[in-house]
Amino acid sequence: AFVQARQRMPLSFWVALLMVLVERFQQQHGKQLRWGEFRLLALDGTTVNLPNWKALREHFGSAKNGKSWRAQARMVMLQFPLARLPFRYELGTLAEGERAVASRLLAGLCRNDLVLMDQGFWSYRLFWQVDQQQAYFAIRRSAQAHFRTVAKLGPKDRLVEWRPSDSRQRRGLP
Repeated sequence: AFVQARQRMPLSFWVALLMVLVERFQQQHGKQLRWGEFRLLALDGTTVNLPNWKALREHFGSAKNGKSWRAQARMVMLQFPLARLPFRYELGTLAEGERAVASRLLAGLCRNDLVLMDQGFWSYRLFWQVDQQQAYFAIRRSAQAHFRTVAKLGPKDRLVEWRPSDSRQRRGLP
């Protein structure tokens, strides 16, 4: 009976329940989410295979895999990696890029949050957004990025400066 009743519950109920549980977990076990002075978060994205229904293909999009078109959605999630607990996520269309979805998920970061990002999120706009919220990020270096060393901090550690290409600034990015 529970399984049947659960299937009739709208998705919004389950999302709201998850948010309540995450908030309570933070209140009761906040130390489990921290790495030193930082609340540690991780950002990643993937595609999710969906039932191959026409309505889902029309809404989310489809990717050609071999000989068939398969309904897929883009999922981006911000999670607490030390507790393996989702914090925020969004399921969207394939047409929208991961970086655009990530920008919405990163809104409302707390001061001194440290966000670990997959290399696919290398974006001046996302870096600027995190910085404006007085939070921090860590990301693996892009091969196309060229840094200027500002200071050497220790063996194999340095403080660097990166300036995006002029083309980014022509497109109106901060």
